[in-house]
Amino acid sequence: MGKGDFTLGEPLSAGWAKVKENIGLAIGITIVYYIIVMLCTYIIGIGWIVGFFIMGPVLYGFAGVFLDMVNSKKPEFGRLFSGFGQFGRSFVGYFTMLFFGFLWMCLFVIPGIIAFLRYSLTFFVLNDNPELSGNQARKKSCELTKGHKGKIFIYNILFIIPIIGPPLSYGALGDLYNRVK
Repeated sequence: MGKGDFTLGEPLSAGWAKVKENIGLAIGITIVYYIIVMLCTYIIGIGWIVGFFIMGPVLYGFAGVFLDMVNSKKPEFGRLFSGFGQFGRSFVGYFTMLFFGFLWMCLFVIPGIIAFLRYSLTFFVLNDNPELSGNQARKKSCELTKGHKGKIFIYNILFIIPIIGPPLSYGALGDLYNRVK
């Protein structure tokens, strides 16, 4: 098989096999991620503002933890917050994803969904390429996801399964990223 020539199940099972080795940490990080998202959602008045500024760094760290797992590196809980040390890059990556996704969404819902699927490897790219800016990582994600949006859509759907969905989803996305980079 060539680069990017793989079935839907291959990244899913390979990613899950690596995540299972650190399942306690994966679930713990997912719960902390849920708490952060809920706090940003439910703090009346300012929650969305706080969320706007911290979600990029948190997603950077979340992707980094699962990329470490998939790459057989020892993941650490503190890695979840590593995006704050890369605040500019992670915030710009998040902002450009939202901005361009919103622009595509203005055309119609389906182009917006496709845009967000194209951007779904942005934080893996940022973790793996410290020389890239957030916007460059978003563009690189667009290149890497060509021909894989259907698989990415399924992996993102898995994210909605409580507690176990995000580790399953991010394990698969991390493995997919390694296959296409």
